[in-house]
Amino acid sequence: MSDKGASRSAFSRWRQLRRAKRETKQLIREAERVLRKFPQRSGEKVSGELREATVGARAALAAGKYGPLHEAFERLERLADQHLAFGRKSAA
Repeated sequence: MSDKGASRSAFSRWRQLRRAKRETKQLIREAERVLRKFPQRSGEKVSGELREATVGARAALAAGKYGPLHEAFERLERLADQHLAFGRKSAA
């Protein structure tokens, strides 16, 4: 019975990492799209911060660890919500 619980836990961690990777990739694409489409709407400082955050998110994706990936996603999402809300697509 304990083996079943351990495999279920491993599956849950794998699924959590997979979802985090997918959401991070989508957010990177969206941030890059908005920066490319509306370069005049974001200043150099803001676009530099966002590009730095996307580079960090890509590095976290390559590392494949949930902790750094989640932190990079949160940072990029916070910056995108703050500076790119005008060009983001809605989830609905």
